[in-house]
Amino acid sequence: MSGTREKFNAVFLAAVMVLSMVAFSTAFAGSAAALQNDADIDTSQDVTTAGVDTGLEVSLSNISGNYTGTSQGSIEALSVDLSAYSGSADLTSLTGNDVNISIDGTDATDAGIGVADYNVVVDPDGTSNNALVAFEFVDGSGTPVAVDFNGNDTATIDIANSGNFTNPTTTDSDTAVVVGFHPTSADPADDATTDTDGYSVTAPSVEVTPDPGVTTVGSAVDYTVNVTDSNNEGIDGASVDIANAGGTDNLTDDSTGASNLSTTISTGSDGLATISLQNVTATGGDGIGTFDFTATEQLSSDAVSQTVTHQSSSQNTVLIQGEISNDANPPEELDDSGNVSITITSDGPIGTIVDSRNISEFDTLANDNSLVEEASFSDNGGDPGTYQVRLQSSQSQIYTFDAEPVGALTGQVEAFDGPTRNIAPGQSDTRNLRLSEVINPTDINVVNVDPSSTPDIEQTVDVTVEVTSADLGGSVLSDTPVQASVNNSETTSGVANFNNIDINGTATDETKNTDSNGQATFSVSVDGSPVSDIEEVIETQIEFTATDGNNVQTSQDLEFIPSVGDTGTLSGTVDVVDENVTLGTQSNIENTAGVEVHAVQEDRVLSDSVRVVDQSDNGNAVVESINSTNISDTLDQIGIDDFDDADASIVTPTFSGGVAGEETGLGDVELDTGDQFRVVTFEDGEEVTLDPRSNYLVRNPSSVELIENESDQSVEIFDNDGGSPAEFELAFLSNASYQVQQKVVIQNDSTEETVSVFQNITVDEGPNNGPLQANTEDVFDASEDLTYEGVENRFDDSDRTVQTDTTNEQGNFELLNLPTDAGSAQDYVVMAGGSDTGTANTEYGFANFAGYDTVAVEANTAGSQLDTDLSVQEFEPVNQFAYNLDVTVDNGAKSVEAPIDEPVSVEVSATQRELGTNDEQPAEGIEITLEALNSNIGELADTTPVLDSNGEATTTFTGDSPQVGQTNISATFDAPSGPVSTEGGEQATVDIFQDAQITGDVVDDSTPSDNLPGAEVTLTEENATGTFVEIANTTAGPAGSFSFTGEDGVRSGENYTVEASFTDEEGNEGTGFAQIFEIPGGTTNADIVIEDVIAPEGFEVEDGSLEAPASAAPGEEIEVSANVTNTAGEEATSPVTFVFDGSDVEDQDVTLDAGATDPVSFTVTVPDVADGDYEHGIETDIDSETATITVEEDAPAYYTLKLSNSIADRAAQTTTISTFANHRQSGSTALLPRSVYRYTRTHTGGLR
Repeated sequence: MSGTREKFNAVFLAAVMVLSMVAFSTAFAGSAAALQNDADIDTSQDVTTAGVDTGLEVSLSNISGNYTGTSQGSIEALSVDLSAYSGSADLTSLTGNDVNISIDGTDATDAGIGVADYNVVVDPDGTSNNALVAFEFVDGSGTPVAVDFNGNDTATIDIANSGNFTNPTTTDSDTAVVVGFHPTSADPADDATTDTDGYSVTAPSVEVTPDPGVTTVGSAVDYTVNVTDSNNEGIDGASVDIANAGGTDNLTDDSTGASNLSTTISTGSDGLATISLQNVTATGGDGIGTFDFTATEQLSSDAVSQTVTHQSSSQNTVLIQGEISNDANPPEELDDSGNVSITITSDGPIGTIVDSRNISEFDTLANDNSLVEEASFSDNGGDPGTYQVRLQSSQSQIYTFDAEPVGALTGQVEAFDGPTRNIAPGQSDTRNLRLSEVINPTDINVVNVDPSSTPDIEQTVDVTVEVTSADLGGSVLSDTPVQASVNNSETTSGVANFNNIDINGTATDETKNTDSNGQATFSVSVDGSPVSDIEEVIETQIEFTATDGNNVQTSQDLEFIPSVGDTGTLSGTVDVVDENVTLGTQSNIENTAGVEVHAVQEDRVLSDSVRVVDQSDNGNAVVESINSTNISDTLDQIGIDDFDDADASIVTPTFSGGVAGEETGLGDVELDTGDQFRVVTFEDGEEVTLDPRSNYLVRNPSSVELIENESDQSVEIFDNDGGSPAEFELAFLSNASYQVQQKVVIQNDSTEETVSVFQNITVDEGPNNGPLQANTEDVFDASEDLTYEGVENRFDDSDRTVQTDTTNEQGNFELLNLPTDAGSAQDYVVMAGGSDTGTANTEYGFANFAGYDTVAVEANTAGSQLDTDLSVQEFEPVNQFAYNLDVTVDNGAKSVEAPIDEPVSVEVSATQRELGTNDEQPAEGIEITLEALNSNIGELADTTPVLDSNGEATTTFTGDSPQVGQTNISATFDAPSGPVSTEGGEQATVDIFQDAQITGDVVDDSTPSDNLPGAEVTLTEENATGTFVEIANTTAGPAGSFSFTGEDGVRSGENYTVEASFTDEEGNEGTGFAQIFEIPGGTTNADIVIEDVIAPEGFEVEDGSLEAPASAAPGEEIEVSANVTNTAGEEATSPVTFVFDGSDVEDQDVTLDAGATDPVSFTVTVPDVADGDYEHGIETDIDSETATITVEEDAPAYYTLKLSNSIADRAAQTTTISTFANHRQSGSTALLPRSVYRYTRTHTGGLR
């Protein structure tokens, strides 16, 4: 119940009965059925509302305690005592109609326990207590019935409010209610068990909207008062007093101009009441201002009220408008300007008017904000966005707009806030929202190092960085803080007399703002004790971070060289080996000028080296597992799917981790004769294979002999002497990331065919007995630049060490002033080679590892260090390309549909890009292999086209078979040199079909069926996902017929559904459909029956009754006839038309009785049209019959013979027919074009 029927909800969760009631045919009597006095019954109450008429609901459960003599308790009556109830509780008028007792949710009289009714006894003990009521169970004869309780059921007593209960007006937190259980009668004086609990009474709630109410002088505001009870439900009939607040007398609920408050209003069944209030003009005043009133409920003594602000002005709105843009000059469009959250506040009494609403939602803002009369926003498509908002207002005030970027604008622009003028009602103002775009640094680079050569230990190096921003189109960013810090992990440590690296003279991080050129310069120096006593090279790395926004970072490596002490010279000769010269006939070496030679200290080489070791010497040396999916194209070459194939095996190396399934286990690094290893690096994320002839050094082999394998760009084990350890070192010349890979040979054991792949291995990064890499995906980062150019840049001061040279005409070189250790030799690695060979396509490389050597250099010593022999060999580097191959059809499409015998253009294009670059070039001169994967449906005109200078080739594919369907056109090629990776689509699809047509009639379900002209017909096709998608629609013709052809998308071999809908003249609607699966070529019939509709009444043309000539000449007169039936239930007149080639030629009004059939004929002249076949026939409003007529200039003439029907003339008729037949045989112009003659008897008789 709610309102006046609010539940009293004395939900006596009383651990009371849980009634498993079993009816007895006779009542229990005597004390044997009574509950003992120690039985325990608990009750509890819900909250109800003061002053409300209410009903009572008692819930009973959980009897606990001892029973007398049995395991059950038995009662005949229940009682409720409201004597302590502080409201009105006179139950005298309570009747059985007001009471419902249910057990487990079922009315007690329907529970099957023998209870037919219950007597309601008020004041059962005769004590004039009209607040005490008992309910006695009785059977159908009115005899009391005892019911048993076993503690497992529930029961509810529901007493409806019929003026019996009214809550007190005062709130109360604990009013006593007594519940009793009676074993033998309804008399509480009997041995009854009772329980007492309290219930609470609370005041109702009052809410008034709108608050504040804003209007103009003389206009009203409609206020709604909502009075709710403790269950938040509206109270019906609640009185509410409306009065002026604060002793003022300014408001009225009519237009008399005089205040008439206070007044009382009452709520309806929904708990709502409304009142319309307007202000009145006070003496000497203008009626403008703020006037409060109160709304007070009259149910409770608490008199709950709400004070509401009523604002009145001469005008009641203000208009604010403006642009949303960036803060450029002039302002520009702000991308995603709708992603701005707006908050509008005022300095008046209202405060917040709009709270965090996206400006893109302004068009609907007034719908849910009573303070907004209207609002709108437009992004203006390229120009700054604009908004306007009209706000309720009753006084002059300042409005502040806070604009906060959200969504896509977060982090792109800064928040904005700004006030309007002080605006009075009726005024407007402009508040443009100019949001500053956030300019973040996106790149920072070192642009200058001074000096550029390696500095002395006591010099200061100035490093200049430049900050740019993509937000400014890549322009420099001024006034941006840049922090410079020393990367201690990349700085030399443990050197005598070296303290630290200073930046701008201090040992701490330094921050400077960029200047107008976007640059900041930091001075870096070495601090020592003293610096001049430092005898080793000091290396460091300075990190630069633009800290404003994105924290972009760069770094600069620096070296400080101590003053040169003891030095030595390293010299020798470089021979150039010519492989084309046969040994024994002449020397295959020569001396050449200009070969580059340089030396680096061996400890720098070691820091850029790794060691490859056999797994037998280090169990952590493993080969990466092989996933067959990743190399499926390679495995296809030998007929292997995956490693579950019984014929699949790995020849070398051993994969002790297992060879089975989609992916193998780990392999063992093996350095056996024939095993190959290669090095890869990464350029722009792409794997690039390095050449052992120029890109890295192979050093210090142990137990193995190695050679260069030019074809695979790898290092090959030429011999293994069986010793231990078996290992070698690889030293990388450039500071980059590297991985070492071993060649894995995979075999099909049945065919003994093999393929190979290179897989990553783990290496010793020490490289001298250091830890091996943790897994095969690890890369080795080389930090030193050991190239000729790197060393030359490092030592470009001619007054100091000279570690680079080029050979003279005799092939000699000399490296001077190489620092040595005091009193001992310093090991140097000396290398020869380079690209200056005189040929643009070749380089000098290490001649089978003879292009470099390790030499011990001592100070002022003559000996082997002055007689170092190196050998180089001219070679052509292998360029590695990625190829982008694409196949298209029909001038650039990836798929096309084509009928049989129609050639389809097939286009192939390919570009090549050297790995590590972005330079795409046409792949000219490559022969492409094209294949139609489904060769049963057609063939390619050319299967091996050659790419032209634009990297393009074309041919055609023609479906030339009775079969139809799809084929993929696949393109492949062998790269002219180097490895290939293919990016892009190497396939296109051609779908060959036969012409197909779907025709049919839409008819009703009568017998025989009637056509439904004008039915709407839809054609849907099943797509690849099994969904039927509409592809065409039409309207059924006069005869209910329809047709879909290839022009509508009908293709042989596809699945279609044809659906028709029709609404008859009585408004009955119906649909029907027909499905066609794998439609063949040609015409397929798909008649559609629609049930429960009535075909239109009118004139039908009888099927098969059309008589029309099959051929005629232009201008010839012909006769066409058919039988026409009136299908209507009464006589009707309707036009019947002769049609030729879709056009009406002649019509006649025909009148027929209901259901009558008559022939209708037309004698017409064949139009002057070109020779050909045309449709002609007879048509009515709802039906038609047509035939094909062949119009030819020299067609035989058409004749109609009208012959008498009398018996006397039959002989003459026979003679006439014979004459025509003879003329036909002799080729006379009188020949009839028909080959069959028959009598047609009509009301006039005759023969045709």
